[in-house]
Amino acid sequence: MKAKVETWLEQIRTGAIKSNLVRVLKHIQDAGIHGTSIYDMRETLGMSHQSLTATISQLADEGLLFEGGQFQVKTSWYTIYIYVSNEDARKEIAQKRKQEKFMQWIERGLNEYSDMMMPELEQQLNYEKHFDAIPLGI
Repeated sequence: MKAKVETWLEQIRTGAIKSNLVRVLKHIQDAGIHGTSIYDMRETLGMSHQSLTATISQLADEGLLFEGGQFQVKTSWYTIYIYVSNEDARKEIAQKRKQEKFMQWIERGLNEYSDMMMPELEQQLNYEKHFDAIPLGI
């Protein structure tokens, strides 16, 4: 487990919550298997939507939560986030998220910077995009 994740979890265990990130993590933990949403956290924690989405992104990067469904309030859809306690599952979720971000990075690079790329790099990135694999030779 990464040191920062250990620190966040220790703050929850000891009650010494020092950041909004740890407040959000504790809220998601406390929600149990039913999970919680940004809609709920805005009300309960009194945080802005933007702060919550940034925090959720950090927690997702570490594999500490997964998306357990969605629900609708009026015209908006909200994701339900569920805490992941299993270390192996966290690693798997974090790796999958890293892969997804990598693929987004490739897509953005190809869309915005292809005119600046050497043909070999553009070819390799197009290959990776179509085969959804992390390149080994770059």
